[in-house]
Amino acid sequence: MTGEWDPSIRIEPPSTIPNQQSRIQLEVKFSYNKLAGTSTEDPTTGLPYGINGKDFAGIGGSKLAWKKKKRMVTVKIRVYAELGNCLGGLMLDIRRKAPHYLSDFTDALNLQCIATTCFMYFALLAPIVTFGGLLEEATHQRMAAMENLASSASCGIIYHLFSGQPLTIIGSTGPALVVETIAFDICNGGDETILTAKSQDMGHGRCECTHNMNGMNSDDCEDFYNDSPWRPGIEDQSNECKRCECNDHATRCHFDWAVYNASGFSSGGVRDDCQHNTMRNNCEQCKPNFYRDPQRSIRDPYVCRPCQCDRRGSKFEEICEGEEGPERGLFGGKCYCKSNVDGPNCDRCKIGFWEMRKEDPDGGGHVLGI
Repeated sequence: MTGEWDPSIRIEPPSTIPNQQSRIQLEVKFSYNKLAGTSTEDPTTGLPYGINGKDFAGIGGSKLAWKKKKRMVTVKIRVYAELGNCLGGLMLDIRRKAPHYLSDFTDALNLQCIATTCFMYFALLAPIVTFGGLLEEATHQRMAAMENLASSASCGIIYHLFSGQPLTIIGSTGPALVVETIAFDICNGGDETILTAKSQDMGHGRCECTHNMNGMNSDDCEDFYNDSPWRPGIEDQSNECKRCECNDHATRCHFDWAVYNASGFSSGGVRDDCQHNTMRNNCEQCKPNFYRDPQRSIRDPYVCRPCQCDRRGSKFEEICEGEEGPERGLFGGKCYCKSNVDGPNCDRCKIGFWEMRKEDPDGGGHVLGI
């Protein structure tokens, strides 16, 4: 009939609250033949721990009556009584629950349980697939629906094992997606992994950085990789930190936005310690009083040679042209001579002059014949 409860299909809920007394007194079958002479027997009464004379009222209420029966008897035991032997309570619980273990599995084959399982599966599958697609986009295809399904299934199994509500639906949600995206962005979207072990060189939650990055969350560039500004990895771009170009004359550099903008957003690294008598952003020029040897590579540590100017005839003492450039009229190492002085090193007088003097602004002394 419509509206009536069919117990063959659904389990009717209890009409009254269970008696609490039944929770502290359990009916358990004991055999004196099995328990006599063991640690479960109270030496003062001869009865198992937790059992008193009233428990045996139905069979005489005495140890003697129990011995005479020589059979399994049902007695009520105080659950919270101190048994006095190791794991005594656990053994009593196992003995009490053993008849129901098999039913825990057979009941799962009930139509209701099977239907509930299917419902939970498909109810969870839809949001997992939906949010899995969003997770794939947020993590740049590093995690997708299958990874989301595996993680949700693992979490659901663990939760159901430890909870009293096995029918609780746990699936992928918007807040969970936000947390997963934040966890992914902690390492700035690169190929980094999070180190969870703790040793001398690492700590809990520290990212294992790639793309020439460093820092707790891969939020900085390594030393000497500051030719471009630091950016997190996005989509198919790793945005790795670029190595500074110093022509092998420096070991440290820093990023400068002004230099980066002036270069048309191609290079912003400024070298901090150009060596081998070099200077400028890329250590590509020789310092004053030095010139570039055209016969050597710019990476050669001896590419910059000292000027050989004669101070008596040079306008700027030891300063010479720093590089070779015939199209611009430059000759590496050529000194800037005074008006009456000649030669690459300004070390001789022009024709008609003699006796160079440093204090003479023209360099040359007297005109010959005067």
